[in-house]
Amino acid sequence: MKKIILLLSIILLLTACSKKSETGQSKPDYTDSLIISYAGEEGKTAFELLEQYHEVTAESSSMGVFVKAIDSVAIGNGYYWLISVNDTMALSAADKIMTKSTDSIRWHFRKSF
Repeated sequence: MKKIILLLSIILLLTACSKKSETGQSKPDYTDSLIISYAGEEGKTAFELLEQYHEVTAESSSMGVFVKAIDSVAIGNGYYWLISVNDTMALSAADKIMTKSTDSIRWHFRKSF
């Protein structure tokens, strides 16, 4: 439960915070080391599809699943797996996100600064 709350807090902070570069444009406070992408499918959750295409280690909670590793790339040292749908960071767990065939799903292995 604490991990899910931490994950949601990190997502909110990442989407709300940014740095200004010398040109005045926003620069993110994170870096993605790896991105995994796939298309949505009618009637399937983002988590079901992730499990269909990749080896996944996850932990269930009352708020949904918390992805701990994808294809043996595990969270730790400030890195987390975060999900975006159609270039918008998700605010719910992947097993709660019903996808459509037009959706673009991305998992970001991200370190926050």
